[in-house]
Amino acid sequence: MTTRERIIACAEALFREKGYNSVSMREIAEKAGIRVGNLTYYYSRKELLVEAVFSPRGTNWYTPEALSSVDDFRDFFRHMLGVQRKHSFYFDSYIQLSQTSAYFHAIQCGRMDQLRGLFLAGLQNLAAAGEIAPEPCEGEFARRVETILTALMLRLPGQERQFAPPEQDEAVLQRLMDLLR
Repeated sequence: MTTRERIIACAEALFREKGYNSVSMREIAEKAGIRVGNLTYYYSRKELLVEAVFSPRGTNWYTPEALSSVDDFRDFFRHMLGVQRKHSFYFDSYIQLSQTSAYFHAIQCGRMDQLRGLFLAGLQNLAAAGEIAPEPCEGEFARRVETILTALMLRLPGQERQFAPPEQDEAVLQRLMDLLR
């Protein structure tokens, strides 16, 4: 394991255990077995470390073809709910990170724009395939996308999200699927 990978693994464990605000760079360095100066060589600010922990690795979800069926949406929503559960510390601090870091704000806005485009293309794919009704009026799919994004972001707060029974994810998943129609 490289030093960078060890830092990320240690930071993720601490963030999951204590939450973003309760973890210091010094604690991360100690857990990784390095000096704070070495840690800041790799990650100059805690926000950058959170981004490294949370960054999707090796996913191909963000292509227009990724959501071409109802099952694709179900799989994607299930994936997102799992990410939220695993990285609940990130979603608890989502607004704070956006407000305190121009870098995070840009990253988060970019991701939301990606999701908007992905979900809109997916709804258009479903309508073209006859899996859902065509857009009843201009802008309806865009409004539906905003509702889906809001539902995903306003889920339970961290500790509740992290430790909620898996059946709760299935109930949320069903509500998200209902929003497709």
